[in-house]
Amino acid sequence: MLNERLKQIEETLTQQSQIQGFVIQLLHSSTITALEAYLWDTTAYWVTKNKDILRSFVNSNEDFSQEKLKLSDIFVAMDGLEKKVIEYLQKFIWHRLDKAKPLLEKTLKIKFPSIEKFMPEIIIRHDIVHRGGRDKDGYPVLVAIADVRRVSDMVSKFSRELEAELKKAFPITVDPSTPIAPAHPDMPEPF
Repeated sequence: MLNERLKQIEETLTQQSQIQGFVIQLLHSSTITALEAYLWDTTAYWVTKNKDILRSFVNSNEDFSQEKLKLSDIFVAMDGLEKKVIEYLQKFIWHRLDKAKPLLEKTLKIKFPSIEKFMPEIIIRHDIVHRGGRDKDGYPVLVAIADVRRVSDMVSKFSRELEAELKKAFPITVDPSTPIAPAHPDMPEPF
């Protein structure tokens, strides 16, 4: 999904000779949105496919760990826990990388890739999406094709680094009697 979206952005950039400024802005915004979708997809995959990670999420997330539960409600809560976690993740603001980083580090017990270079790009995205392409002072946000490609490269590098961390934390072990399914849509097959 991530690589497909980044490819679509690149194709849009190369197929048009005279791209309007707002289209370039939208492509910049879409690049950050592709990162958000990747983080959501990756987190949702792991919490639904691995019960230890689901447990880790619930134990390390303050919104869940502070919740009180009557013993008589424990089985109802357990039956609906995965759904509740998914609903939480759906509402999570994924471009808030400062919040996503500790969430994934605690849940997956991995080292989250560096986010510092993304912070100015997220502000630009905010201005494009929420201020109609103007900054807080009312000036137009100027984004060039080269900026979109640079951010796209940053997102791609970030995803490779995160995938490497996931592979270290969760090495693929093969049981010859079990069919192999891809670990994640953006991760290559183990063979």
